[in-house]
Amino acid sequence: MFRTGYRFIPLSSIQLCCILLIALCTGCVRNEFSVEVNLPKTINSSYQIVYYARDKRGGITQETAITVAKGHGEIKGITRLPVCAFIYEGSSTVPAAVFYARRGDKITITGETETPYKWVIKGNPITDQLTQWRLDNAAILSLNNRDKINIAVEKYVRDNPESELSPLLIACYYDRRVNTGKEGDGTGLDKLVGMLRGKAADEELIALTGRVDIPLPAEASRKVSLPAELILQTSGTGADTIRLRKGKPTLLVFRSYNNDGDNALMDTLKSVSRHYRDSLRRNIVELYLAADSLNWRTAMRPDSLRGVVRARLPREYAEPLSVGVRLKSTPRLIVTDGRGQIRYDGTDPAAASKSFRRLLKK
Repeated sequence: MFRTGYRFIPLSSIQLCCILLIALCTGCVRNEFSVEVNLPKTINSSYQIVYYARDKRGGITQETAITVAKGHGEIKGITRLPVCAFIYEGSSTVPAAVFYARRGDKITITGETETPYKWVIKGNPITDQLTQWRLDNAAILSLNNRDKINIAVEKYVRDNPESELSPLLIACYYDRRVNTGKEGDGTGLDKLVGMLRGKAADEELIALTGRVDIPLPAEASRKVSLPAELILQTSGTGADTIRLRKGKPTLLVFRSYNNDGDNALMDTLKSVSRHYRDSLRRNIVELYLAADSLNWRTAMRPDSLRGVVRARLPREYAEPLSVGVRLKSTPRLIVTDGRGQIRYDGTDPAAASKSFRRLLKK
């Protein structure tokens, strides 16, 4: 008999066997997925596989390799929650193939060539869709043509805003540095995510890859917001208040350790601060993301930046200011006019400088 609540319900032997079988099968599902490759026996090669292994507490990037000897290879991947796994060939930064896997999935790879762009990968419906999109766009993927890859992703998302494949294509293939709107300000990516509807807008699908620069669907339609005042921890006085709506144009520069293009960024800051020395006419604020104050002060020593408010954001991306402007990466430059309206928001120091200088000439 089987107890439910306060009543005992008699079960037949067949029913009892079914319940035990279900329990055993449920307990046997391990936190892993398997990958099996079957190619022509003449193929001997090794392929890098990268995926973001996750559980409810967080995730970690896993890198492994599958060795194909005489056309055959096998590996097991570890994860509790679903993942998107990237297969890379050579030194290309664009994944040659991508598959979706849940714990317990058996992923199979077949093909007639050693080139992953043309492989057929199966194992679940989402992987089937990823495979079909990749085969349809194999030519541009193999050429590592970022512009055309972005265009292909944009077309699919516009045509299929409710497809679960759409957020995965954005996360796996879309490069926000190209085709991202005027002056490369990232609006292309935001607009794409904002198009997602229904199941496609599930935040879990975006989280599969571990990309931090993609806004969640709920954020994509929300405008960047800046407060009327910024109260900052600074290097000079210890604290400064920057008022954004008091008639002065403001240049905000978010940066952190080892940013790409940091020399160009600092050159722009020096040029603007020297040309417009009167701080009564403008605000120039460097916002350095650093949990450690020693790292922050060390980073300031080598340069000769003057006439700039130099502030530290100790909670980095968790700072209210960072959250308000949806900061996902650095460097980032924001220019506001005397009323606090944003006139430039992007990553190009030259474009930010041009916008800032234009406001100061008025």
